[in-house]
Amino acid sequence: MRNNLKFKKIKNIVFIGANETLERLISINKKYKIKSLVITSKDQKKILKGNFPYFVFEKINIKFKNFIKKNININETLFISLSSRWIFKKNDIKNFFKNQIVNFHPSRLPMDSGGGGFSWRIINNDRISNLLIHQVSEKIDSGPVIYNETEIFPHHCRIPQDYYNFQNANIPNFYENFIKKVIRGYDFKLIQQPRYLKTYFPRLDSNVNSWIDWSMNDINLFNFINAFDDPYDGAKTKINNLSVSIKKVHLHGGEVLDHQFFSGLIIRKESKFIVVATGYSSVLLIEEVLNKSKINIINKLKLGDRFNTPHKLIDKTLKERVYFGPKGKIK
Repeated sequence: MRNNLKFKKIKNIVFIGANETLERLISINKKYKIKSLVITSKDQKKILKGNFPYFVFEKINIKFKNFIKKNININETLFISLSSRWIFKKNDIKNFFKNQIVNFHPSRLPMDSGGGGFSWRIINNDRISNLLIHQVSEKIDSGPVIYNETEIFPHHCRIPQDYYNFQNANIPNFYENFIKKVIRGYDFKLIQQPRYLKTYFPRLDSNVNSWIDWSMNDINLFNFINAFDDPYDGAKTKINNLSVSIKKVHLHGGEVLDHQFFSGLIIRKESKFIVVATGYSSVLLIEEVLNKSKINIINKLKLGDRFNTPHKLIDKTLKERVYFGPKGKIK
């Protein structure tokens, strides 16, 4: 088993997938006289930002391979997967990509493998940021790690958009540090991922997976609601038989209502927020309760109204798994 990895002379980089920072990554390649090529999926092209060419494919097939061969010399190319929706086959990794394909993953692999994004990590109160590059293997997020940088998420990071903003601000510098090592012929040490530490979390869909279980304790409620805040539609629940989404929530320790029967109850209203009991020592201060038209209706709610989620919807949250492919959500 090899213990290190040194890339051949790289003149081209092919990004496979999508990331909001791609324009900046392409500019870094240009700085080092490296040609860039972007291949994405029909669904992922929606998040691309900037003025650069990209090419859409539904799968890695003969058409995909012929396109690559026509545009670049594969022997002088590094392929970088960015949240790619494709699973790479062992034969392709070796014979087509020439073992020069790596994956960018923003977590501490082998923990947090999969595609659940920051929502799972917010639910778990994970405060460690880790940008990581590993070799691609036929198993998802399982190849040896070759490079990573770790730091702490700032105090202000609370909802997914905060985490994404912090991560996107750091990706270009992380990427440039990696590319400079590649260009200089750095001998990367291969760090095998121990299987006994591996955890996997599937992709989430806020329309399916965000129904609030009001029997959670105060901290878990707070983290769960935050996990589906911007850029998502909010954590879902019901009040007065109306389906609503909750955003902009704060945990407040200034009240003591320590019994679960209080959970979900609106105990006070202010002009810009409502105070909702959790059944534990802290309450929730909620700024936004959005109806289906995404209109904030907190001024229409009354003292004594209670948020609740029927068990059948909570069961659906736990039972229904969503899948995404190159074309988007697979029904």
